[in-house]
Amino acid sequence: MTASIAHRDELGIEPPILKIQVKTNDANIGADAVKAFYAMVEDRDVGLFITTGGFSASALDFARTRGNLRLVTGVELIGLIQKHYDGLSPHYRQQIPLRRVLAPDVQEAEAA
Repeated sequence: MTASIAHRDELGIEPPILKIQVKTNDANIGADAVKAFYAMVEDRDVGLFITTGGFSASALDFARTRGNLRLVTGVELIGLIQKHYDGLSPHYRQQIPLRRVLAPDVQEAEAA
């Protein structure tokens, strides 16, 4: 298993060091895969495991007990892209071309 590493400084020595694993998978990622990734995450590091699918209950339980591990599902990833899309550089907006469309919120109108 390989993980990407991100850091704040050019030398990669200023904590926290981010260790990131990304999986494109429709099925849920199990606890064994999360534990194998977390074995590479040291105490001063932050682990970020992203999947286009989801995580099993046992994987989520494991992550809850680790303060330096964050699991991101496909649904959460889409939400993050939508929330921060305007702040992305043009290079990345070209790779993920989205267009904002305004539509009436029927539920909001019915409540009023």
